[in-house]
Amino acid sequence: MKKKIAIIILITFFRLVVQAQNPIFLPLHRQMQRNADYQNNQLEPNHSSSKPLRITHTDSALQNQEDERYTWFGRKLLAEDLIRFTDDKNYNIAINPLFDFTLGKDISQPKNIYTNTRGAIITGNVGSKFAFSTSVHENQGIFASYMDSFVHENNVVPGQGRAQTFTNGKTYDYYWSAGTISYAPNKYFHFVAGQDKNFIGDGYRSLLLSDAASNYPFLKIITDVGPFQYTNIYKKLIDMRSSNLAVDSVYNTKYASAHYLDWAVGKRLNIGLFETVVWRNKDRNNAYRGIDIHYLNPIIFFRPVEYQFGSPDNVLVGANFKFKLNQNNQLYAQLIIDELKVSELINRTGWWANKQGYQIGFKSFNVFGINNLDFLTEYNRVRPFTYSQRSSRESYSHQNQPLAHPLGANFWESATLLSYQNKALGLHAKFVYAMYGADSTGTNYGKNVELSYQQRTPPDYGNFLGQGIKTNQFFIDVRASYLLNPRTNMRIELGLVQRKSSSRLENSQNSLITVGFKTDLWNYYYDFR
Repeated sequence: MKKKIAIIILITFFRLVVQAQNPIFLPLHRQMQRNADYQNNQLEPNHSSSKPLRITHTDSALQNQEDERYTWFGRKLLAEDLIRFTDDKNYNIAINPLFDFTLGKDISQPKNIYTNTRGAIITGNVGSKFAFSTSVHENQGIFASYMDSFVHENNVVPGQGRAQTFTNGKTYDYYWSAGTISYAPNKYFHFVAGQDKNFIGDGYRSLLLSDAASNYPFLKIITDVGPFQYTNIYKKLIDMRSSNLAVDSVYNTKYASAHYLDWAVGKRLNIGLFETVVWRNKDRNNAYRGIDIHYLNPIIFFRPVEYQFGSPDNVLVGANFKFKLNQNNQLYAQLIIDELKVSELINRTGWWANKQGYQIGFKSFNVFGINNLDFLTEYNRVRPFTYSQRSSRESYSHQNQPLAHPLGANFWESATLLSYQNKALGLHAKFVYAMYGADSTGTNYGKNVELSYQQRTPPDYGNFLGQGIKTNQFFIDVRASYLLNPRTNMRIELGLVQRKSSSRLENSQNSLITVGFKTDLWNYYYDFR
């Protein structure tokens, strides 16, 4: 009997090992993720909120296909990898250039702007279980005035890392790198480690975890069992605000651990539960703390652990919802809770520590039956001081940027995107309107998540969304592109941007026109300032 049980266990284990997941993830760019997102919506049940998504058989952008219409040079430029080593199912290695040569003008200033990016990306897989990717690029750029002020204040280019200026003080130099290794031993587990970004949600923004901030080192474990997908993410973050480079010569670090459980309830509804905790590398007595083993616990939830150890760490909980109306249309929503006192919420006292936010949105594929015509609209709202803590060393941020919505907190926003891709021709439009309460010098009304809530400007009660310097911002971004090579999303692109920002202190306007030749594999957000 024991022998039979042992044989059954061995057979079961063997089946688990041979039935591996695809270990290759798509680049975290909306257009590169589109086919996998659409295919996920056809499945019943499905999981689409933990991104980047894995490659499917429909994602031609990552398939090794050749087009016989082209010459060798034509295929290299327009259809396949620049350099490729392959041995059928044993291994595949591809090397491709990364670049962005964009010229533009801010007509309203007037001011010339440009981006000059050069780099390379190497991707590959060994067998059906192991994959890897590594990329680097060096950048120089002159930005429009509203972005220039952000980079100058925060010493980072949004989503791309620390920036330094040349001697003229107008041109920024910044370096970007990413790399991951991925191992899928069976259909249940997927392990990913490296330095890159993650995203949790089904919309344009995420109030849980977005890809707006710079890359960070992480370890991710994805577990798929029946209708459940469980994601663990362990991150190392950089706190630039409290760092003293003259003394320490390095930036302060902090750590974060996140759990996300997505449950496919039947064929149409997905409910996701989220929690995360951020803790400092050194405690308040400056004693080294490092990785807190209590937060390596892979089981949801953290809050009981935090209370048990009397921890001052920053814990947030949230939820993600998706309801599939049909195979082309879906509703989605998010809820984030930093702190909540129900009695204060019911009495509508404006208590500062009621820190919450929510998102509601609608997404449609193949609108009006037109293939690859997609539409998305969403509304985001986050109360003041959400995501903040006693200091930036526990705030939900990385390299002077929020880890969730790039506006931080104390705002509401409406965002609408329309996208059409007809073979090579692409047309994309984005409309964003936001209202937020800005801080003036020496004040903290709850927008900047890195400022201490212990040094807030308003009193304990009477806090409201938009407090501070009420600012209205309108942003239109329209782009036409011609896709040259889908492997790296290589394209020629013409862009028009109109931005207006108004408050009682100042009014500003930017009218940008750009033309570029680029590879486009990551999302960059310049529509929040």
